[in-house]
Amino acid sequence: MQKWLSLVFFMGLMGCSVTLPAGQVTLSPGVNWPLQVLTQNNTFADTQVLVTGQFAQQSHQMLVTTEVNHNKFVMVGVSLQGVPLFELTQSATGEISTKRYIPIPMKAEYVLADMQVIHLPLNDVQSQLVGARLVEEIENGDRYRRIYHQDTLVIEVRYTEQLIHFSHKTRGYQLSIKNLRQNS
Repeated sequence: MQKWLSLVFFMGLMGCSVTLPAGQVTLSPGVNWPLQVLTQNNTFADTQVLVTGQFAQQSHQMLVTTEVNHNKFVMVGVSLQGVPLFELTQSATGEISTKRYIPIPMKAEYVLADMQVIHLPLNDVQSQLVGARLVEEIENGDRYRRIYHQDTLVIEVRYTEQLIHFSHKTRGYQLSIKNLRQNS
């Protein structure tokens, strides 16, 4: 019996749930991103992507699925073995609630912010980015989106035919994103 109580207590600690008002994420000191309220019309409203992240010489993968239904946006992260990692729900007013099923080094709000910076149209990102300058250009056939704070490169996104490469220069992590499904 004591084993079961310990297991239930442990699972309760692991499955934390947090509700946050509509807000913003700090991308880098002096650079903020107000989390956008997402609708069915957004580029990644109904997608499934494979995200490979690299940080401190370690590599991890997860599937991230997004969908919009009943006036709310839902993003779920799952390990390749099918273990739920997190769930983020955003209401039509922008209120965000998150559930973390197991400890992972990145908050779901940061995953959402990165996905928005990657996928939202250039004008939307440009108009909402606080404390930074956004440059988008084509080099050697690939599209690049770069975010600068003053003259320092903070984020670089490279779009190729197969993958999206995201590099957060300030935090020292990289993401490779492969689109598995998009219903738009």
